[in-house]
Amino acid sequence: MKGKINKMFSSDSMLIFVFIGLMLSILTVVRGNIKLLTDDAAVIMFMNALWVLILGFGTMALLAVFMHLKNHKERIYTEDIENGEKFK
Repeated sequence: MKGKINKMFSSDSMLIFVFIGLMLSILTVVRGNIKLLTDDAAVIMFMNALWVLILGFGTMALLAVFMHLKNHKERIYTEDIENGEKFK
C-alpha cells in the first residue's frame, strides 16, 4: 500500500511541476509576442504586470495543491485506492 501511495504521489507531483513549467513557457511566449505587436509602453507595462500576476497566482495555487497532497497523502491516496477497488 505504501509503495502504491508513494507512486501516486510522485506522479501527481511531477504533473504539478510540469504544469508550472508549461504555464511559465506559454506565458513567456505570449508576452514576447505582445512585445513584437506593439510599441506602446502602457500596453507593454500592463501585459508585464498581468504576466507577473497570472504567473504568481497560478504558481502559488499549484504549490498549494502540492503541499496539500504532501501533507495529507496517506488519507487522500488511501481513500482513492479504496474507492478504485470498489469499482473493479
